[in-house]
Amino acid sequence: MTPKVDSGERKLEEIRLIDAFVIGLFQAIAPMPGVSRSGSTIVGGLIMGIRREAAAHFSFYIAVPAIAGATILNAKDLLEQGPGETSLAAVAAGTLVAFVTGYLALKWLLRLVVARKLVWFAWYCLAVGLIVISFFGR
Repeated sequence: MTPKVDSGERKLEEIRLIDAFVIGLFQAIAPMPGVSRSGSTIVGGLIMGIRREAAAHFSFYIAVPAIAGATILNAKDLLEQGPGETSLAAVAAGTLVAFVTGYLALKWLLRLVVARKLVWFAWYCLAVGLIVISFFGR
C-alpha cells in the first residue's frame, strides 16, 4: 500500500518561500543512488499542498541553476584543458542529443505526474538505485 499525497490546490504562482525551502530540502537527497532529483522535488511540492502540474513545473525550474552551475564548472575545465581529441562536431552532436532526449524525458515525466502514475517512476528509481548500489556500493 502506497501513501497518497494528492490534495494540492495551490498553483505555481502561489508557491511560498517556505514551500521553496522544503522542496529544496527534498532536492538535497537527490545525490543518493536511485533518488530522482525531479521525483523528490515533485513529492516535496505535493507534500506542501501544491498542485501536481505546478509541483512538476517548479521542479524543472529549480533544476536550471543546478544545471547552469554544473555547465559553468565543466566549461571552465574544458577551456583550461582544451578539447584534446574531441571534435567540436562531436560535442555539438552530444549536446543536441542530450537536449532532445532530456526534453522528451521531461515531457514523459510531466505526463506521468499529471496522470497520477508517479509511482511507476518511483519503482524505476528504486530498481536503478539497487543496481547501482549492488555494483558500486561497498
